Amino acid sequence: MPDAAVATKAGLVAYFAGPELSEGPLPTLVYFGASGEETLEEHPFNYPVAPFLSLGGRVLSFDLPYHHKGADKKEAIQQWVLELQHGRDVITPYVSQVENALHELARAGWITEDKIVFCGLSRGGFVAGHLAARFAGARALLGFAPVTKITGS
Repeated sequence: MPDAAVATKAGLVAYFAGPELSEGPLPTLVYFGASGEETLEEHPFNYPVAPFLSLGGRVLSFDLPYHHKGADKKEAIQQWVLELQHGRDVITPYVSQVENALHELARAGWITEDKIVFCGLSRGGFVAGHLAARFAGARALLGFAPVTKITGS
């Protein structure tokens, strides 16, 4: 179980690991691997979580599209492909939604936008790259086997 879960006005749940939110904004690793909970808790998704926490930071995750807790990850990639084949953009609206959620969390005093590291595994690396490009204060981007191009073919 994550240390905290916050429903945002952006329509996403933000899952946190690390120090209490009441401790104020801390350097934050925004990490995408699967569902937000699985990313923080389950091996191998949670591999970067403990090292970042040991540095005194906080780790934040959101469910990737079609990756709610318990979802079949192989079906999730197929769903992404189907959406693209039908001309529907899965990425841009999701990245905007996460961006809005991060701004909201910063306004609440739980993260600081100039001390964010973006990280992701596979499709999560693709999303992390898009988000890092939108945040001038992003300190780093780390992708584990990142998807670099998604097409509907």
